[in-house]
Amino acid sequence: MNVLKKIFLICFLLFVKLSFSQFFLNEVHILDYKSNIVDTIYGIDVSRHQGKIIWDKIDTNINFAIIKVSEGASLVDSKFLKNWNECKLIKGGYHFFRPQRSGIEQAKLFLNNLPTVSGNIKPVVDVEYTYLWSIKKKRKSYVKNFTSMIDYMTEKIGYAPIIYTSENFWVNYIKPYYSFNHDFWLADYKGKLIHKSKLNWFIWQYTCKGRVKGIIGFVDKNLMTKKIEDILIK
Repeated sequence: MNVLKKIFLICFLLFVKLSFSQFFLNEVHILDYKSNIVDTIYGIDVSRHQGKIIWDKIDTNINFAIIKVSEGASLVDSKFLKNWNECKLIKGGYHFFRPQRSGIEQAKLFLNNLPTVSGNIKPVVDVEYTYLWSIKKKRKSYVKNFTSMIDYMTEKIGYAPIIYTSENFWVNYIKPYYSFNHDFWLADYKGKLIHKSKLNWFIWQYTCKGRVKGIIGFVDKNLMTKKIEDILIK
């Protein structure tokens, strides 16, 4: 076999491997999970990292979008307003929680920038592992910041926000100090925990490497198996 043929064969095999890998990342667990489901609603979540989104070209099977609003106590996502105004799907907003920052200040930033109107998805607080959570002696104070954010938001808007997290993180870092059972949006890319989760989850983020028309590059993809009306602002 000459050199050119070898190079072609190697490139072809790499293409096949990548194609199958992407299929399994996006679909295999979904097919397994959908076997007993009649209705499944699909969605995406986006931030400035997706760059320019052509919302008019988003796949027609995408029913909802959750858009990053803010982070910490002072950062508003640079693409939030553009994404919010151009998105014609059922939509909601999320805030990326920074554990070392005041929960009340984070709540104020989030609510001051997110339109909480009837028909939108309830606000989401994204709490997930960062290196700061490895400092064990700080965890209690971090959770205190988190609960103060939740309490402030609940008082202001009249209902508890949805929590985005992973089950392992929640159980090991948050639950020892806080036990309120929120409506959850869970990240589980292997699809091994979601099936037996004891948390009241409404949305499953099943991949961070999804592909959707209208977006260049990867995007988080999600599914919902309950009535979407249950997590909309009344």
